Amino acid sequence: MKRESILIVEDDPNFRLLLEYNLGKQYQITHAVNGIQALELLRKITPDLIISDIMMPEMDGYALKEALRNKTRTDAMPFMFITAMGTSDDRKRGLTLGIDDYLVKPVERETLLSRVRQILDRAKIYKQSFFEDLKTGYVRQNCGGTTLMQNGFNLHFRILPADVASGDYVEVFNYSDGSSIVILGDIAGKGMKAKYFSSTYWAYLKTVFHIYLKNCGALASGIGQLNNLLCDDSSLEDIFTTLICFRLGKDRNRIVSVNAGHLPVLWWRSSEGTLELIEDRGPLLGLDEGAVFPEIETLIGQDDRFIIVSDGVLEATNKDGVLYGIERLQEAVRRNGSLDPEALTQTLLDGVSDFRDLTPADDDVTVMVISRP
Repeated sequence: MKRESILIVEDDPNFRLLLEYNLGKQYQITHAVNGIQALELLRKITPDLIISDIMMPEMDGYALKEALRNKTRTDAMPFMFITAMGTSDDRKRGLTLGIDDYLVKPVERETLLSRVRQILDRAKIYKQSFFEDLKTGYVRQNCGGTTLMQNGFNLHFRILPADVASGDYVEVFNYSDGSSIVILGDIAGKGMKAKYFSSTYWAYLKTVFHIYLKNCGALASGIGQLNNLLCDDSSLEDIFTTLICFRLGKDRNRIVSVNAGHLPVLWWRSSEGTLELIEDRGPLLGLDEGAVFPEIETLIGQDDRFIIVSDGVLEATNKDGVLYGIERLQEAVRRNGSLDPEALTQTLLDGVSDFRDLTPADDDVTVMVISRP
């Protein structure tokens, strides 16, 4: 099997040799002494990772990264700074360029190996998911309604992207025990999201979350482990993600939910004609290591509705600069809660569109309805 390759760009011969010694047993190493030499090499080779110093003669690390960003072939190459420049401003400048990690000299061998492996594994998932998404057209991210029957529940959602691609995603996992997991995620940020598009970052999140769920079973534990992983990965600190997930089990009366920084769930109780907000939630993913995410169990009645929206609904703005807001959404659900899920979804979307009038949307708009027929 061909070894993964790393280009080391470092003018200090002693530190360059140290990096080559620590990494050379596992990876194929090529080196350059400054940015200009690195760009010449990159005309002939395509490394799996670039590790660069910042302070170098002729062309420093910042200029090298800028040059790579301006070329389609090299823009998405995984890139790490290892440098003596350790101030917060230095680090912020590097991350703003879209690098994958930033380490300050001296670097312990185990830390180096761990961070390199993290970047390469993540890039592999991104690349695989990106090409799969190209082949499938990422069917869940479209403007048409999709109805899925899971374990006696009805799921209907629509995603209206504000741009060509959306940062809102819906995913369904089906398990052999007859249960299903439904997830709505909202991704916003820069850096790696811009490099690989939000769909590939979402693919990374859902893959890791799926693995955690298979290992631990409980939604709250799975979300907690995913949160800790993101907190530990400094390259993801500029990406903000909210996530809300639901377990639909064999018991048609029971929904278990965990909310990581997403908007509240609106619960339309059909038999009483009333509306409740389920507001218990944890923080956004990746902000607070060790954060607790409450797991909420709800017993729902026949024809009840769970309505979940993205922030593009509440933050829709009209020509006077007024926000649509939670109160208008609640009133719309009270008036139309008895509609079937598809009609309710469309009615809520139409209400937001009418409120906005001719004001263009500046965020994705998603409405999802889970119901028990």
